[in-house]
Amino acid sequence: MSQTLRRASLVAGLVGASLLSSCASRPSTEADGLGDAPQFVASNPNVLVAHERVEQARARETIARADLFPAVDLTASRTDYINDATVTTSETSEQNVDLSASLSLSKAFAGISGTRAARFSTLAKKEALRGSVDQIILELALAQVAIERATKHAAIRNELKAELKTFLSRQKKRFTAGELAASELESIRARIKLVESEIVRLGSEITSNEAKLRSLAGEQDISEVKLVDLARFIPGNEDEAVAIALHRNPALREAEWEQQSASQNVAKATKTLFPDVSLSFNAPLSSDRYASTSSTRSNESNVRLDLRIPLFDGGRRLAEVTLEKSKLREQTYTVSARKLDTCSRWSDNGKESCPRGNSRRWQMSESKNTPMHYQAR
Repeated sequence: MSQTLRRASLVAGLVGASLLSSCASRPSTEADGLGDAPQFVASNPNVLVAHERVEQARARETIARADLFPAVDLTASRTDYINDATVTTSETSEQNVDLSASLSLSKAFAGISGTRAARFSTLAKKEALRGSVDQIILELALAQVAIERATKHAAIRNELKAELKTFLSRQKKRFTAGELAASELESIRARIKLVESEIVRLGSEITSNEAKLRSLAGEQDISEVKLVDLARFIPGNEDEAVAIALHRNPALREAEWEQQSASQNVAKATKTLFPDVSLSFNAPLSSDRYASTSSTRSNESNVRLDLRIPLFDGGRRLAEVTLEKSKLREQTYTVSARKLDTCSRWSDNGKESCPRGNSRRWQMSESKNTPMHYQAR
């Protein structure tokens, strides 16, 4: 009966370990930031690189989450003795099965902050992916607009060239009649050459942008790439423009998520300065066989609580805390710089339109989808 219970406990331990592993490695089902991007955008190399960084960040989430779960190990061994002269009756073989589960409480406590840091880092990588998608679409739109603009200008230049040639033919008749000087004819020819050079330049510009458009569109037919009218999305005033820019700027949002991740890493590093408490459960089963065909079994299941107080580590952990605090300050400066850059790009008043100062009051709030929202009021 006791042997059956021991086997059942081993099976239960293995099943529990499998369930813990499946829970810890469960992939995130949230959107990765591609949204409804066209296929040719999603297959762009730059977008694929950003997408792989999101996958790497998700893997780091699983790694960080592992600190919250106990480590479960199963160890089995068998030893056959050729010549055992240590006891009166020689031992012929020994079998051991050990199921152990251990959890560092201090590490799990610090792992909460580590899991949050990894989560914020994943959100930052998703913003970088969205920024990559937006950049591809923007470059594609700019190339298509440049082609349309150059095509219209080329058509105007061709009309002007035809008019200048007609005018030149009439002036030649006047020159033949002695009513016009030769220098004036040369001036008209120079204007025609200038228009022709401009047409050549526009043709080169069209060719260059078509090549860029093809590189961005990939296998997608360029004629199928259509632009939408963005007039309805244009902000009504400067405050709205700055608020939308701060809310939607992927680079700024990425920096804000990285700032929150750095803050959690500081908390994680600080918790490692405290003493480490670990709890473990061990269920070893051993069986010894002797030459006299007799055998013995033993079961020494135990629960163990360990306390480890580090006295000296060469200053490594203090240096890790200092390092993480420096990274947090660096990321804070990055957020500030990107915020100021966003304000200066979208406002005529530059820094005066940033969310600070007495001329405007700004409200900052947090939501599920974005780290920060700025609303003018």
